[in-house]
Amino acid sequence: MAERIPDPRALITVVSGMPRSGTSMMMQMLEAAGLELLSDDHRVADADNPNGYFELEATRRLQEDASFLAEAAGRAVKIVAPLLRYLPRDCEYRVIFMERAIEEIMSSQRRMLERRGEDTSSGSGERALGDAFLERIRKIKDWIEDVPNVQVCYVAYRSVIDSPLEASTRIAKFLGETRAFGSFDAGTSDSQDLLIRMGGVVDPSLCRHRHDPRDGT
Repeated sequence: MAERIPDPRALITVVSGMPRSGTSMMMQMLEAAGLELLSDDHRVADADNPNGYFELEATRRLQEDASFLAEAAGRAVKIVAPLLRYLPRDCEYRVIFMERAIEEIMSSQRRMLERRGEDTSSGSGERALGDAFLERIRKIKDWIEDVPNVQVCYVAYRSVIDSPLEASTRIAKFLGETRAFGSFDAGTSDSQDLLIRMGGVVDPSLCRHRHDPRDGT
Protein backbone atom coordinates (compact mmCIF):
# COMPACT_ATOMS: atom_id res chain seq x y z
CA MET A 1 0.00 0.00 0.00
CA ALA A 2 1.33 3.47 -0.88
CA GLU A 3 2.20 5.70 2.04
CA ARG A 4 -0.41 8.34 2.82
CA ILE A 5 1.07 11.79 2.20
CA PRO A 6 -1.30 14.34 3.75
CA ASP A 7 -1.70 17.89 2.50
CA PRO A 8 -0.81 20.21 5.43
CA ARG A 9 -3.60 22.55 4.34
CA ALA A 10 -6.15 19.75 4.68
CA LEU A 11 -5.04 18.24 7.98
CA ILE A 12 -7.56 18.54 10.79
CA THR A 13 -6.22 18.79 14.33
CA VAL A 14 -8.60 17.27 16.86
CA VAL A 15 -8.28 17.78 20.60
CA SER A 16 -10.12 14.98 22.36
CA GLY A 17 -10.52 13.14 25.64
CA MET A 18 -13.21 12.60 28.23
CA PRO A 19 -14.87 15.62 29.86
CA ARG A 20 -12.67 17.36 32.48
CA SER A 21 -9.46 15.82 31.10
CA GLY A 22 -7.73 19.06 30.07
CA THR A 23 -9.02 19.50 26.52
CA SER A 24 -9.81 23.19 27.01
CA MET A 25 -6.29 23.81 28.29
CA MET A 26 -4.87 22.07 25.21
CA MET A 27 -7.00 24.15 22.88
CA GLN A 28 -5.69 27.27 24.59
CA MET A 29 -2.11 26.05 24.10
CA LEU A 30 -2.66 25.46 20.39
CA GLU A 31 -4.21 28.89 19.99
CA ALA A 32 -1.18 30.43 21.71
CA ALA A 33 1.03 28.63 19.18
CA GLY A 34 -0.83 30.28 16.32
CA LEU A 35 -3.06 27.41 15.26
CA GLU A 36 -6.49 28.70 14.31
CA LEU A 37 -9.35 27.18 16.29
CA LEU A 38 -12.78 26.17 15.07
CA SER A 39 -15.07 27.07 17.98
CA ASP A 40 -18.02 29.25 18.89
CA ASP A 41 -19.25 31.18 21.91
CA HIS A 42 -22.15 28.85 22.70
CA ARG A 43 -20.58 27.73 25.99
CA VAL A 44 -19.01 30.64 27.81
CA ALA A 45 -16.27 30.64 30.45
CA ASP A 46 -17.39 29.95 34.02
CA ALA A 47 -15.95 29.00 37.42
CA ASP A 48 -15.14 25.49 36.19
CA ASN A 49 -13.31 26.69 33.07
CA PRO A 50 -12.41 30.34 33.69
CA ASN A 51 -10.39 30.57 30.48
CA GLY A 52 -13.17 29.20 28.31
CA TYR A 53 -14.25 25.88 26.80
CA PHE A 54 -13.24 26.41 23.14
CA GLU A 55 -16.11 24.18 22.01
CA LEU A 56 -18.09 23.99 18.80
CA GLU A 57 -21.73 23.13 19.31
CA ALA A 58 -21.94 21.40 15.93
CA THR A 59 -19.58 18.63 17.08
CA ARG A 60 -22.34 17.25 19.29
CA ARG A 61 -24.20 16.27 16.11
CA LEU A 62 -21.20 14.66 14.43
CA GLN A 63 -22.92 11.29 14.06
CA GLU A 64 -25.71 12.86 11.98
CA ASP A 65 -23.95 15.82 10.37
CA ALA A 66 -20.20 16.18 9.83
CA SER A 67 -20.46 19.12 7.41
CA PHE A 68 -18.74 21.45 9.90
CA LEU A 69 -15.47 19.60 9.21
CA ALA A 70 -15.27 21.40 5.87
CA GLU A 71 -14.27 24.45 7.93
CA ALA A 72 -11.79 22.51 10.09
CA ALA A 73 -9.03 21.96 7.51
CA GLY A 74 -5.83 23.53 8.81
CA ARG A 75 -7.47 24.31 12.14
CA ALA A 76 -8.05 22.66 15.53
CA VAL A 77 -11.44 21.53 16.80
CA LYS A 78 -12.40 19.94 20.10
CA ILE A 79 -14.41 16.71 19.88
CA VAL A 80 -15.31 14.64 22.93
CA ALA A 81 -13.74 11.16 22.79
CA PRO A 82 -16.91 9.02 22.37
CA LEU A 83 -17.69 10.86 19.12
CA LEU A 84 -14.33 10.20 17.45
CA ARG A 85 -15.57 7.03 15.76
CA TYR A 86 -17.98 9.13 13.68
CA LEU A 87 -15.18 11.07 11.99
CA PRO A 88 -15.48 10.66 8.20
CA ARG A 89 -12.85 8.45 6.60
CA ASP A 90 -12.13 10.88 3.75
CA CYS A 91 -10.18 13.37 5.93
CA GLU A 92 -6.78 13.20 7.63
CA TYR A 93 -6.73 13.82 11.39
CA ARG A 94 -4.06 14.49 13.99
CA VAL A 95 -5.67 13.73 17.35
CA ILE A 96 -4.28 15.02 20.64
CA PHE A 97 -5.95 12.75 23.17
CA MET A 98 -5.87 14.11 26.71
CA GLU A 99 -5.59 11.54 29.51
CA ARG A 100 -6.22 12.15 33.20
CA ALA A 101 -6.59 9.96 36.27
CA ILE A 102 -10.20 8.82 36.40
CA GLU A 103 -10.36 9.83 40.09
CA GLU A 104 -9.48 13.41 39.13
CA ILE A 105 -12.01 13.43 36.30
CA MET A 106 -14.79 12.22 38.57
CA SER A 107 -13.83 14.67 41.34
CA SER A 108 -13.84 17.56 38.87
CA GLN A 109 -17.19 16.52 37.45
CA ARG A 110 -18.66 16.16 40.92
CA ARG A 111 -17.56 19.69 41.81
CA MET A 112 -19.06 21.00 38.59
CA LEU A 113 -22.40 19.37 39.38
CA GLU A 114 -22.31 20.76 42.90
CA ARG A 115 -21.85 24.27 41.55
CA ARG A 116 -24.94 23.71 39.42
CA GLY A 117 -26.92 22.56 42.46
CA GLU A 118 -27.28 18.97 41.24
CA ASP A 119 -27.33 15.91 43.53
CA THR A 120 -23.95 14.18 43.86
CA SER A 121 -24.67 11.98 46.86
CA SER A 122 -24.50 8.60 45.08
CA GLY A 123 -20.94 7.36 45.62
CA SER A 124 -21.67 3.92 44.17
CA GLY A 125 -23.13 5.54 41.07
CA GLU A 126 -19.99 7.61 40.62
CA ARG A 127 -17.80 4.52 40.84
CA ALA A 128 -19.90 2.76 38.21
CA LEU A 129 -19.66 5.82 35.98
CA GLY A 130 -15.88 5.86 36.40
CA ASP A 131 -15.67 2.21 35.38
CA ALA A 132 -17.87 2.94 32.37
CA PHE A 133 -15.58 5.83 31.38
CA LEU A 134 -12.52 3.57 31.51
CA GLU A 135 -14.20 0.92 29.37
CA ARG A 136 -15.29 3.52 26.86
CA ILE A 137 -11.76 4.93 26.65
CA ARG A 138 -10.39 1.44 26.02
CA LYS A 139 -12.80 0.92 23.13
CA ILE A 140 -11.96 4.32 21.65
CA LYS A 141 -8.24 3.52 21.71
CA ASP A 142 -8.90 0.18 20.02
CA TRP A 143 -10.85 2.00 17.30
CA ILE A 144 -8.04 4.53 16.74
CA GLU A 145 -5.53 1.72 16.20
CA ASP A 146 -7.59 0.39 13.29
CA VAL A 147 -8.15 3.68 11.43
CA PRO A 148 -5.45 4.62 8.88
CA ASN A 149 -6.45 8.28 8.50
CA VAL A 150 -6.04 9.05 12.23
CA GLN A 151 -2.73 9.60 13.99
CA VAL A 152 -2.85 10.12 17.74
CA CYS A 153 -0.67 11.61 20.45
CA TYR A 154 -1.71 10.66 23.97
CA VAL A 155 -0.94 13.46 26.41
CA ALA A 156 -1.20 13.07 30.18
CA TYR A 157 -2.88 16.05 31.80
CA ARG A 158 -0.51 15.94 34.75
CA SER A 159 2.55 15.95 32.45
CA VAL A 160 1.37 19.26 30.97
CA ILE A 161 0.81 20.77 34.41
CA ASP A 162 4.17 19.58 35.72
CA SER A 163 6.32 20.21 32.63
CA PRO A 164 4.50 22.54 30.20
CA LEU A 165 7.53 23.25 27.99
CA GLU A 166 8.37 19.57 27.62
CA ALA A 167 4.75 18.77 26.79
CA SER A 168 4.62 21.66 24.32
CA THR A 169 7.72 20.34 22.53
CA ARG A 170 6.17 16.89 22.16
CA ILE A 171 2.95 18.35 20.78
CA ALA A 172 4.78 20.65 18.38
CA LYS A 173 6.75 17.73 16.97
CA PHE A 174 3.60 15.64 16.59
CA LEU A 175 1.88 18.44 14.67
CA GLY A 176 4.92 19.12 12.50
CA GLU A 177 2.98 18.35 9.30
CA THR A 178 0.35 21.01 9.99
CA ARG A 179 0.52 24.58 8.76
CA ALA A 180 1.05 26.18 12.16
CA PHE A 181 3.87 23.80 13.16
CA GLY A 182 5.39 22.97 9.78
CA SER A 183 8.51 25.08 10.37
CA PHE A 184 9.06 23.89 13.94
CA ASP A 185 12.69 23.32 14.81
CA ALA A 186 13.43 23.17 18.52
CA GLY A 187 16.86 24.70 17.91
CA THR A 188 15.59 28.01 16.51
CA SER A 189 14.61 31.08 18.49
CA ASP A 190 11.23 31.30 16.74
CA SER A 191 10.37 27.76 17.79
CA GLN A 192 11.56 28.42 21.33
CA ASP A 193 9.27 31.46 21.45
CA LEU A 194 6.42 29.25 20.23
CA LEU A 195 7.03 26.76 23.05
CA ILE A 196 7.15 29.56 25.61
CA ARG A 197 3.82 30.88 24.37
CA MET A 198 2.26 27.42 24.56
CA GLY A 199 3.60 26.63 28.01
CA GLY A 200 2.81 30.10 29.27
CA VAL A 201 -0.95 29.54 29.17
CA VAL A 202 -0.74 26.52 31.50
CA ASP A 203 -2.01 27.57 34.93
CA PRO A 204 -1.21 24.96 37.63
CA SER A 205 -3.61 26.70 40.03
CA LEU A 206 -6.49 25.43 37.90
CA CYS A 207 -5.49 21.83 38.66
CA ARG A 208 -7.80 21.67 41.65
CA HIS A 209 -8.38 17.91 41.79
CA ARG A 210 -5.27 15.82 42.37
CA HIS A 211 -5.14 12.09 42.89
CA ASP A 212 -2.13 10.38 44.41
CA PRO A 213 -2.29 6.60 43.80
CA ARG A 214 0.13 6.05 46.69
CA ASP A 215 -2.39 7.10 49.32
CA GLY A 216 -5.69 6.78 47.47
CA THR A 217 -6.49 10.49 47.61
